[in-house]
Amino acid sequence: LGFDSVWTTEHIIVGPEGVDPYGRVYDPLVTLGWIAGWTERIGLGTSIVLVPLHNPMHLAKQVTTLQELSGGRFTLG
Repeated sequence: LGFDSVWTTEHIIVGPEGVDPYGRVYDPLVTLGWIAGWTERIGLGTSIVLVPLHNPMHLAKQVTTLQELSGGRFTLG
């Protein structure tokens, strides 16, 4: 399809007014892991991760795992 990268965002609560622009809001890291498994070259990134809501060690392990399994294509934003 010609895409250079795919970006996800993290939102905990999306009200009715946010459904149209966003549709379903999945976990960004899980979603990118799934995309990484189906692609080989496309860049993967998060535009928003709500860091204060995550355990720092767990988040570090998740993003490191995604970076390794994607072959270095992940950007944490």
